Amino acid sequence: MNSQDYTYVEIVRGRVSNRGKVIQLPESTRIYDLDYYGKEQVSPSYHSLFYQSKDYQDYRHPDGSRREYNGMVYCDYLLWDLDNQDMSKAHSDAIELVERMIAYNSNNIRVYFSGGKGFHIVYICPELTKVEGVVSYEQLVKNVCLELAVGISSHDKSRYAKTQLIRTPNSRHEGGLYKIPLTYEELKSKTIEQIQDLAKSQRKLTYTGIIRDDSDLLEIVKSNINKKAPEKLFEGSELIEGIANGFEQGNRNNGLFATASLLAGRGISGDLAYHLIQGVNHLSGNPLPEAEVRTIVSSASKYSPNDGVKQSVIEIKSSDIVTMEEAAELFVKMKNLSGNFSFGPRYELINKVVESTMLGDVIGLISDSGVGKSTLGMDFLNEAAKIHDDYGLFISLEMPSHSCFFRAATISAEPDELGKVNSSFVAADMINNKSSRSRVSKEWERVLLSDKKCDLNRIEAMCRLANEMYNGKVRYAIIDYGQNIDGASHIEIAQDLYRNIKEIFKRLNMYCIILLQTNKSIPNKYTEIEDTHVEGVKAIKQMCDFIIGVWKDREDKKRIHGKFLKTRWEENDDCKFDLVREGLKYHTEVYKPVNEMMGGL
Repeated sequence: MNSQDYTYVEIVRGRVSNRGKVIQLPESTRIYDLDYYGKEQVSPSYHSLFYQSKDYQDYRHPDGSRREYNGMVYCDYLLWDLDNQDMSKAHSDAIELVERMIAYNSNNIRVYFSGGKGFHIVYICPELTKVEGVVSYEQLVKNVCLELAVGISSHDKSRYAKTQLIRTPNSRHEGGLYKIPLTYEELKSKTIEQIQDLAKSQRKLTYTGIIRDDSDLLEIVKSNINKKAPEKLFEGSELIEGIANGFEQGNRNNGLFATASLLAGRGISGDLAYHLIQGVNHLSGNPLPEAEVRTIVSSASKYSPNDGVKQSVIEIKSSDIVTMEEAAELFVKMKNLSGNFSFGPRYELINKVVESTMLGDVIGLISDSGVGKSTLGMDFLNEAAKIHDDYGLFISLEMPSHSCFFRAATISAEPDELGKVNSSFVAADMINNKSSRSRVSKEWERVLLSDKKCDLNRIEAMCRLANEMYNGKVRYAIIDYGQNIDGASHIEIAQDLYRNIKEIFKRLNMYCIILLQTNKSIPNKYTEIEDTHVEGVKAIKQMCDFIIGVWKDREDKKRIHGKFLKTRWEENDDCKFDLVREGLKYHTEVYKPVNEMMGGL
């Protein structure tokens, strides 16, 4: 295909039914450049989503229209139409999608309020121009857009026909508002009402960033060439619900196909995949026949949708093999870049063990519910960031951001004469005194918060975005807590997720601390943590370079005990310590053994 043959575009003014005018674009003008800014009284206006050839200009259906056109089209950008009667949902979906795409290149993104009930997201995609053998650009663009927008419920998946129209920027919607461009900051910070106020008139933004391609996105594009997606792909919580409880009649084929595709994407096929799918099939009230299940498993091996973890093609290069001398130089470089890891002077006994931690490493913190791992995690993050004059991202999958602030306020609060913190007093102080809120905010200014539901793609995108916002100085991330990552409630899926977390933070060149809860086998929060109390412990040990388990002391309410379940060098038995708090700020002390008569009760 010669892209220079595809320079035509259909222009529609007024009603969509007024179709028919096809023009050739001026040289160097791209479809995403089309804009009615500066034109007065612009009625609703549209243009082609895809570049057309002259064949389209010459084509006529017997009834005089251009319907049923079946020629080739071309495209060099991605587009998502996010539309929802609940505009707040379309708004949050737009933010999430933009944050995903920022992981590739923020300069390539264009954000528009549609003038109606949603948003249009454009991503200029030079990767589409670098692939060969494309039979259907409309199908390729749709495949890539579907993969990148998994879980985005406002995404209109029907908008990728080869003669599809899209509203032109700075044309006026039937409701009276204009389709206008927005910056990412405006999209995220402004309310829907404020965005609608902006859309009462035309608006222009100037884009100066360099458009560039991304190797990861190129692999996604390549993997979607000439691949047809199934009619319906179950996603997110809908898929998890079906796996756990069976798919309803009418959804069984698509649900089982999506599950089989998920397994195929993780390298699970053949008899093992068949028996796993049969297990899900028999949870349904009316299971499919055995032969049909085998056909589904076989077909799924040919189509493996993205499972929430970026897949990359393994390319072997001479640089993949290094000598010991080269490895030694890499070690020195990495260690100098990482420096000496520390959680600050209050955690001296922990620092002695983890000081060898390097960028890309993962530290696990495990306890039963109610022991205080979120408090410890937030304090770890703040102290580590302050020590190195960096920032940390606290990804809270349990507490909303305002609860995180209140937790920080209680940690910062001065204890009373009994060494306790009165949370009611702290809350009243924060509500009534702006100076107190400012003091806490200043003490915790190195901690950034994200409290949105997450899969691994979003975690990686959020970390990349945070580093883009703070000039590469976000070196730490805490995930609170790991079992709330999308899909991790199912242990078979969780084990793969945990293994991939390590790879993500190696790519990000960041430290990760993941907070995890013990399983139901632990008697109570006073029980010393053992491997048997950790669900999927083998995968977690593969993920983590260090694992800390903490449990409460029965008699001293200010003391919790800790030990390393995994370290790089030390024997576990030599790595016990205590954490003692004054108020809600902990410090380490030498391990004080609990009463052996009480230990396991």
